[in-house]
Amino acid sequence: MKKLLSIALLVVFAGLTVTAQTTTTKTTKKTKANVTGFVKDSEDGEALVRATVQIMSEDTTKMVAGGVTNTLGGYTIKNVEEGTYIVKISYLGYHNFTRKITVRNAETIHNVGTTLLIPNTILIEGAVVTAALPQMEVKEDTIIFNADAFKVPEGSVLEDLVKKLPGAEVDSDGTIKINGKTINRILVNGKEFFSNDKDMAMKNIPTEIIDKIKTYDRASDQERLTGIQDGNEETVIDLTVKKGMNRGWFGNFDLGYGTEDQYANRINLNRFIDDNFQASIIGNLNSNGGGGMGMGRGGGGGGGGGKRRNGQVGINAVASKERKYEIGGNIRYNANKNENTSKSASENYQYGKSGMVTTYGNSLNDSRSHNDNANAEFRIELQLDS
Repeated sequence: MKKLLSIALLVVFAGLTVTAQTTTTKTTKKTKANVTGFVKDSEDGEALVRATVQIMSEDTTKMVAGGVTNTLGGYTIKNVEEGTYIVKISYLGYHNFTRKITVRNAETIHNVGTTLLIPNTILIEGAVVTAALPQMEVKEDTIIFNADAFKVPEGSVLEDLVKKLPGAEVDSDGTIKINGKTINRILVNGKEFFSNDKDMAMKNIPTEIIDKIKTYDRASDQERLTGIQDGNEETVIDLTVKKGMNRGWFGNFDLGYGTEDQYANRINLNRFIDDNFQASIIGNLNSNGGGGMGMGRGGGGGGGGGKRRNGQVGINAVASKERKYEIGGNIRYNANKNENTSKSASENYQYGKSGMVTTYGNSLNDSRSHNDNANAEFRIELQLDS
């Protein structure tokens, strides 16, 4: 059998602004255990296959881990750290089950036991029952969110949708976490989308083109190409585009102006051809502090204000053929301009030997900053035979 030789070429250039930051953190190793159990029908004792099992934080705001039951109705959720959790088990047509558990120190297996779900059957003659679209499902190590199950305003972008996902957090600095794991990059249909610049996707991809949002851990580029494990896994968000969008051109253009020099403008143009080709052109101008060029106002003591302008434009393209090759790259430009002005005035009265003394003070502070950043990346992956 012929051996495959994997070659990866990665060229990064035109980086005009580089910021390096080193953070040292001290971690405490915690004991981890496997949470196991079975799920069955309360009436006939039959195993419920592919029931969803979620390990939630004690306040139920975050999903720590999850899985589905096998053909015997059993499940095993691996590597759950010691602590107190809520186990939530759900299955279409049955009432949800929740139970508090405590994974203790030095415990390698925590057995929840057999859970009997109670059927939720309401039979009404002549009625049509429509099942609601489930928000999420778990397949092995992948969590899949159905985008249409989350309501967002018309014209929303990916960031608005991600903030509504169970267990998702989006910090003010753009850091994205899902179930405590930091997202390293965002993919579209499994392919690179502006490399590790997550803002290009979060601030610009319209929610109406998204079918599903998958999150999972994947091997590093080097490990995927060489087959040699390096322990550098990364957590990614992988967007699945709706089927109707995979043929031809599509996109949108938003234009908005308001009082106080407020405006929001965005253009997004895409060309997808099945899994073989995808290209995106993105432009963004806005005044809401997001990834676009716009104006936001601040204030200083006594009076004044500030203006903040941010600009973003980029082109991304990827072409591939099965597993033989993948060629792609992107060019992106970001600009940030901040202007802040503050004024203050004071008047003081003081009695002295000669009577009342009045003093006056005025101050004016003005600060301006401007930052431009341009990046380009070109990438080739070839799978060659001997």
